Amino acid sequence: MVSPLLISFLGAIQASLSVLLTIGCGVIAAQFGLVTTDAAEEVSHLCVNVLLPCLLITKLGSELHLDTIVNYVLIIIWAVIFTISSIAIGKAAVAFFRLPKWALPAIAFNNTESLPLLQDNSTDPEGQRVQENGQDCHSPVDSENGDDSDDPNERTSLLPRKVVSWERRVKNKLTSRFRSHFQASPKPVQKILAAIGTFANPPFIGATIGIIIGLTPPLHRIFFNDMDEGGYFNAWLTSSLKNVGELFVSLQVIVVGVKLSLSLRRMKEGEEAGTLSLGTVLSVTFVRFILWPAISIPLIWALAAYTDILPNDPMLWWALMMMPIGPTAMKVLALADISGADQKIRMSIAKFLTLSYIITPIISFAVVGALEAAKAAKE
Repeated sequence: MVSPLLISFLGAIQASLSVLLTIGCGVIAAQFGLVTTDAAEEVSHLCVNVLLPCLLITKLGSELHLDTIVNYVLIIIWAVIFTISSIAIGKAAVAFFRLPKWALPAIAFNNTESLPLLQDNSTDPEGQRVQENGQDCHSPVDSENGDDSDDPNERTSLLPRKVVSWERRVKNKLTSRFRSHFQASPKPVQKILAAIGTFANPPFIGATIGIIIGLTPPLHRIFFNDMDEGGYFNAWLTSSLKNVGELFVSLQVIVVGVKLSLSLRRMKEGEEAGTLSLGTVLSVTFVRFILWPAISIPLIWALAAYTDILPNDPMLWWALMMMPIGPTAMKVLALADISGADQKIRMSIAKFLTLSYIITPIISFAVVGALEAAKAAKE
């Protein structure tokens, strides 16, 4: 009889190879000049601002149901607990071992809990900048054409000039009015509004829409049922959102490959290609693959075996055990791109992510341990 550990280990190797081969496609594409670093950064922005929201709408909307909402509440509570704990552990590790700042999100967020990484587009230096008087920093030509020149290009709006001009005037007026009310409000209110604004980004909006659709039976039926069962949006709207959203994961991994290619090219030419210290690798690996399995598996086992807090669902127990475990989220690189991090830092992150998925098969020990713990709690 084949050992469960061997089966899990082989499955983890296959999963890792799948990711590594996708990264390799990005490396090869960059090496042959099929995609530039600038283009990869633009793709990364596209992934975060368009593809991920579509993915969240379809995934959350299709999976959420009113009769299973209790299970999702438990998952959300546990996610909040271990995410905050991971952030605290990451801050301590960065301060004590003097790790680079990007090691904090690498420690804090894995592939099952990476949404908090997604920051507001206002961190983007090329985003919508507004002067103190509430007017755009664009020139008069930009106000009309959507660009800094009279010649049309890929940034030129396809809408009529009058529509573009009206849209900008309304936007400036609303921005100015909001800023005046914001500055006139008490300091505590300003802090609360600023905190809320941090989450007002496309992925958060997409997740919110997905939750609303999933938990509203008429909307869930229209979006996800078959046509003969009332799913009038399924064949066209839901299908298109799903097609767009499913591009997210692959494109994000390819971007990592492009960054890795740039780093390897600079190393070959003797230039600075971003450093990756052994301490960073060991710290992140320890937290993601050793510390959290040692915490989550016994904790969830005890709650399942000796309390009535969790439903009698071994699959849910196993999922809760595994949630804090796993390699660092690929979206760490998207965060670096959006926040305007230095190119050397992004190359370091690309190296780390590649190495992280090389060592991912060690997760098989946690997988088997969680399965055995869930089985023991059931018995």
